[in-house]
Amino acid sequence: MLDRITHAFSDCIEILMLSADQLSSVMLEAAAMISNILINEGKIITGGVGVSSSDAQDFAAQLTHKYCLERPALPIIALSSNLSIITDMSQSECFDHLFSKQIKALGTSRDVLFLINSHAAVSSLVEAIQAAHLREMKVVLLHGESENAIQLSSLLYAEDLELKVPSTHSARIQEVHRLVLNNLCQLIDEHLFGLQD
Repeated sequence: MLDRITHAFSDCIEILMLSADQLSSVMLEAAAMISNILINEGKIITGGVGVSSSDAQDFAAQLTHKYCLERPALPIIALSSNLSIITDMSQSECFDHLFSKQIKALGTSRDVLFLINSHAAVSSLVEAIQAAHLREMKVVLLHGESENAIQLSSLLYAEDLELKVPSTHSARIQEVHRLVLNNLCQLIDEHLFGLQD
């Protein structure tokens, strides 16, 4: 039992180090892209499926309220936070349209779609990316090397950004996602409000 715990920590550390090597420069690009969108009066629209929906909501909370720095609220919408929309759509139509309908209603060409996914690709995420492109939005995709990751990756345009955790293990992917999201909050704060101690 103790070996299993030690192995989990070792595995996490290994994936974190690989991710640091592979994702750091793209994280800097993503923070700069998002900051420029916010400076130009755009907003972030974020979403995820399953556990990733909680990550999207937490990302929205940290940017709306604060990460570490007391500062003005930043405009971000978490697509999975409106329970009325979710339950209404579950009764009347397929969940495939859960994000895409909201993106079509709320998204503009000044905005960015920030999707988070730690499991296999699902059709609601495919439709979300397609809807964002129809609205001429940029897309940032934070995911891992899940079964159908290629499907999501293939939908991205040249101006979009992909943060792909080098793992197929959902728990390890989720652990890296938390660190990536926290770092993005810090980087966005630094872009917009300057370096902090």
